[in-house]
This record gives sequence, structure tokens and C-alpha cells, in this order.
Amino acid sequence: MNLYEEQKRLDESGAKGVWTSFTDEVRFKIGSLSAAPYQKVYETAQKLLRREYKGRRVPDDVAQATMLQCLSEGALFDWEGVTDKDGKPLEFTTDNALVILKDLKRVRDFVTSFALDDDNFIRPEEEKTKN
Repeated sequence: MNLYEEQKRLDESGAKGVWTSFTDEVRFKIGSLSAAPYQKVYETAQKLLRREYKGRRVPDDVAQATMLQCLSEGALFDWEGVTDKDGKPLEFTTDNALVILKDLKRVRDFVTSFALDDDNFIRPEEEKTKN
């Protein structure tokens, strides 16, 4: 595959997201951090922070909250098998995604790591196993 084809696949599947297994019971649909949906959310958040802090350092807790908001709105698109603290199925919404990403470091790290790896979107999992 040539580099232009790889970029096209990254742009397309990164924007739509791809399904990946977290455990035997839990799957996430994750988009690329370099794709348009995440970039749009990220750029909007950065503009708001620049306007609010006007060149001053953004506090770590605000930066962390902003990053999680961007992930929940622009990179985590759906899930299967996620439950709340009581073990009841949890519907996917961006608000619920934000709670899960805040509360569960292991999930947050998994989603971030997956979303940062362009190869996950250029060669989705089913193709990786064929090669």
C-alpha cells in the first residue's frame, strides 16, 4: 500500500473509529487522535483555554479535565459490555464516557494508547492477524 492510501485509510477509519477488545466482555469503538473529530474538539478546547488563561500556565487539573473531555467527545465513540459500579449495563453517552475515563485509569490509558497508534486505523485488527 502506498503512503497516500495509508493516509486515506487513517483519515477515514480514524474518523469513524474501530472496534477493539479491552477484555473478553468489553469492547470499545475508538477513533484516532489525529482524525478530524478529535482535532475539532481539541482545537475548540484549546481556544477556550487560551482565552481564559491568556498566556498564563493552565493548571494541571484543568489540563487533565480538558484532555478527558476531548477524549470522551472526539475519540471514544461507543462501547459494549461496560457496566456501572453496581454491575448494571451502562449506555454509551459522552457524559458516561467522561465518568468512565475519569474513574478508571486503566481504561483511560487503554483508550489513549489505542487512539495514538495510527497503525490501529491503517491496518485494523482483522488485517493485522492476516499478515
